[in-house]
Amino acid sequence: MSVTPEESRLAVRAAVAHRFQVNGPALTRRLTQALIDLSPELQGADTALVSLVKALARTLVNETAVGLVDFNGHDDIVGLTGGTALARQLGERGVPAHRALAIYQVAQHWLLDTVLLELRAVSPDGDADLVPPVVDWIMRLFGALTQAAGREHANTQDLWRSSNGTILAHDIALMLGEIEDVAGASELLNYRLDTRHVGVVAWSRSGRLDARRISRIVHQFTQLTMVADALVAPRDSVSVVAWLAIPGSARGLAAHVTRQLGSAADLRLAFGEPLPGLAGFRETHREALAAHEVAQLAGSLDDAWVRFRDIAPTCLLSSVPDQAELFVERVLGDLSCAGEETTRLRDTLRVYLENGENASRAAAKLYVHRNTVNYRVAGAIDLLGVPFEQNRLSVGLALNYRRHAMGGSDRTVEASDD
Repeated sequence: MSVTPEESRLAVRAAVAHRFQVNGPALTRRLTQALIDLSPELQGADTALVSLVKALARTLVNETAVGLVDFNGHDDIVGLTGGTALARQLGERGVPAHRALAIYQVAQHWLLDTVLLELRAVSPDGDADLVPPVVDWIMRLFGALTQAAGREHANTQDLWRSSNGTILAHDIALMLGEIEDVAGASELLNYRLDTRHVGVVAWSRSGRLDARRISRIVHQFTQLTMVADALVAPRDSVSVVAWLAIPGSARGLAAHVTRQLGSAADLRLAFGEPLPGLAGFRETHREALAAHEVAQLAGSLDDAWVRFRDIAPTCLLSSVPDQAELFVERVLGDLSCAGEETTRLRDTLRVYLENGENASRAAAKLYVHRNTVNYRVAGAIDLLGVPFEQNRLSVGLALNYRRHAMGGSDRTVEASDD
């Protein structure tokens, strides 16, 4: 009696499923170790977290042993605690949604590679018609699992009432790291990538952003009059990230966004530079994150928003904070000391340098008389730890870092958004 091609393929899948069943404990250990080794969020995990990782691995191995034959079982995985308990625990520990889902992506790659290797071991000659349905089954398996895990994580962090924000954050993470197809990426994110983008981080200084406030921020971003399109996703329990598509001029954008969002006293915004295309989408996001990090360092900074372009040198220096603070102390000397008078002198010298050492322009920014600027600048120069004439660039860098990254309270009447 002859065997049909379909029966032959079924026999191969059944043999692979049997191997997963027989070797279940060993495969579970291997997948558990792979998840820990390849996921930064799991490195150094405690016993409780490792047990949840092992439960996820066991769930996936068992699901493969049961479901690979008839390609069923995806609906049931939503109810399996081993598939979603890890996401819930990561949410409770404050791990951002896209990082939590990246762990499931590691598991997906491992399972796909392992199943394909087992297929080749059982059927060395291969079968071109066998691989596509198996790959499709694994993709559907992880589609169901990540949807369930996303809901668990989102509900735990109370960012959005559904998994939409979590899954969107995961898709954005893929855009930032892997995908190069602009058209496909635009379709996946429902956001146009063929224009200039400005990356934004919005965060609360006082605590959590609850679901209602997140929803309001998302709505406000999409209603901005200077913006052709907006993409917004949760980052963690106190911040969101956004991209604004800007086909026209971006002049005045930071102040405009701040006004339109009706910023509460504790809401802060960090902006990247307007940059084009998919590469710009990634770079402006990195700039916004860097500006946000520096603004976080300056705990007493009062500005409602900060732009990367204004603090780019500080962002570079902040990567080596110990050396940067020694640099500031050496360059500024006694001008680096705390106190109302030295703060006023630092602020005046900084604005004076930012305006090309033009005392009249600096006076207009500071709302003081030109002679007052000249008097304060002279006093600030006397306190410096290095000669001013030979160290203008170093002085400017040190003043910038002292203000934005060391908790300085220097502040002009209102930041300019030229």
